[in-house]
Amino acid sequence: MEERVILDQFELLVARFEAAWNCHDTRELASLFAVDAEFVNVAGLWWRGRDQIEAALVRYHASAYKSSVLSVRISTAKVLSPEMALVICQWDLVGQRGAGGVLCPPEQGVLSWMLTRNIDNWQVSVSQNTYKLDSNPQERRDSNQLGAAF
Repeated sequence: MEERVILDQFELLVARFEAAWNCHDTRELASLFAVDAEFVNVAGLWWRGRDQIEAALVRYHASAYKSSVLSVRISTAKVLSPEMALVICQWDLVGQRGAGGVLCPPEQGVLSWMLTRNIDNWQVSVSQNTYKLDSNPQERRDSNQLGAAF
């Protein structure tokens, strides 16, 4: 398959992730992950399988992320084989709520995805999320937000 076509498919996956997040459609978000996907969030919480990932997304989007807005852009993409790729994205998040409903400062991070290709499309098989060091680390510590991060 032509490289530009594959990169367009990655862009579509990222756009679907962002749109589902911003509509707080946790079912659609979870559908972007493989059934046996693994996701380690910025706090080191490790979710195994689409069902666990969806349950965590439901929990967080009913509380801390209920009014959040996420912006995601691909920084690099590498096709490792016809069925496997690495995609690294940068993200910006606004509207997250902390303890007592207090609005948190905007945050930024890096999302690393190992994608696998099935018959129809690419899906996230492994996801690792990381805060950028300059993304309000003191405010995060002060408001104890690490456990509420996606």
